[in-house]
Amino acid sequence: MQFTVNKSLLYIVLFLSIQSCSCAEVIQIKDIILTDAIAKELAYVYIKNIYGADSAEQQKPYETLILGEIWIIKGTKPKHLLGGTFEIHLSKDDGRVVKIGHSR
Repeated sequence: MQFTVNKSLLYIVLFLSIQSCSCAEVIQIKDIILTDAIAKELAYVYIKNIYGADSAEQQKPYETLILGEIWIIKGTKPKHLLGGTFEIHLSKDDGRVVKIGHSR
């Protein structure tokens, strides 16, 4: 299954890559993850790079929940399969990982 990257995700990656820049003007970005679709795409990028592309794909579809300023994204799996799923918490404001884990 091919996963397409939209412009919003590219902006997130660009923003995160220039955060450490010593620029004269700092631009505040707020509410960068506005929809569950963006939250799922960003979670996919993180999970693919941490647990591997196979694991990221096998745990689709992802479940999402927003609590205040935090997106919670969880992987799913068929009940008959052994193993756990990931859970990642992302900041709605800037897309940073607040918490990440994997169940057994």
